[in-house]
Amino acid sequence: MHLGRRAEFSTFRRTLAAALSDELSLGGEDTEGLDFWISQHLRVIAVAVDDADELGRLEDAVLAALDPPLNIRGRPATALRARIRERRGSRPSRDDDDSVSPGAEPAGGEGATAPRASTGTYREADGTKVDFDAALAVWAEAARDALISVAHRYHAVTTYGELAEEVQRASGIRTTMLQMHWIGGVLGRVAEDCASRGEPLLSALCVQKQGGTVGDGYAGAVEATRGHPRPPPRRP
Repeated sequence: MHLGRRAEFSTFRRTLAAALSDELSLGGEDTEGLDFWISQHLRVIAVAVDDADELGRLEDAVLAALDPPLNIRGRPATALRARIRERRGSRPSRDDDDSVSPGAEPAGGEGATAPRASTGTYREADGTKVDFDAALAVWAEAARDALISVAHRYHAVTTYGELAEEVQRASGIRTTMLQMHWIGGVLGRVAEDCASRGEPLLSALCVQKQGGTVGDGYAGAVEATRGHPRPPPRRP
């Protein structure tokens, strides 16, 4: 499930809101009603998982058992899933949500399933597994190229969601892991590479979609590579 400041856009919350919209009389932007229902009915258990592929396998096992599933893409159709898909489509969402698409929608309608890796990190061409650390290294190279391209455009920046999609597209390696769990590691490697070359940190060109500011991890990258913290932003 989503952790962090963008949890309101998670597929988990959107699915709950869709399923409970009539019972709770939820409006399009109503979050308090859903928050209260969650606090009364759900219990959160946090489990630390060091192995990214093992986490992917765990997520896949959970998703396979749920009806409706949190991730409808590539799952066999049922009447309940069709209703949830329709309702969830009417909920507020973001085009750079933390979730990363594993590929195109299946062709042939609701009943078809898309060819995909069972879970984790894989080559888009054939679905073969890729070691997560190896994928990070490849993504970091692709991210450097993408950020250099951004730097060549006057006043240009890119968002975390755009960069995550670009490195997966360029490398041909994708992951079912939520973007928030891996894009920081990619940018950290880019920052280390920039520091070794004596270059400005290209990761400064990757910003949050809302607000256009760098994420919390950027300050840590500056301190780690430059040996001193980033100065706080000036107030007007």
